[in-house]
Amino acid sequence: MNASDVPLGTPVRVRDVHVGVVTASLVDDSGGRAFGLEVTAPTGQRSFLPSVAGEFRGDAVETSSALFFGDGDQLEAYARGGARVVRGGEGGTPGSPAGRRTRGAEATGVLAADPGGTTLS
Repeated sequence: MNASDVPLGTPVRVRDVHVGVVTASLVDDSGGRAFGLEVTAPTGQRSFLPSVAGEFRGDAVETSSALFFGDGDQLEAYARGGARVVRGGEGGTPGSPAGRRTRGAEATGVLAADPGGTTLS
């Protein structure tokens, strides 16, 4: 799955069970490769889904096991390591030119659940 092609708000399922929606993608520090998605559950809990663990099927991201999801703390660790958290406007894709990119320590505020796609401070 190319995580930067997945629109924000796309449902995420584990074996046909809805577990959340895509709220951002994580890309390497050059911005050239998306390696995962931030998924926000209906409860507001955030998690990380590696690109290799999911399949984008046009209307949803699907994965075969909940064990592929990493804790939301992993998102912050990736951001501190230089990854960029990319958000677009409503209905946009994280990799679109309108996507907001934040890097490193600046990403801390962006990582909060924000279904509207704007940067939090």
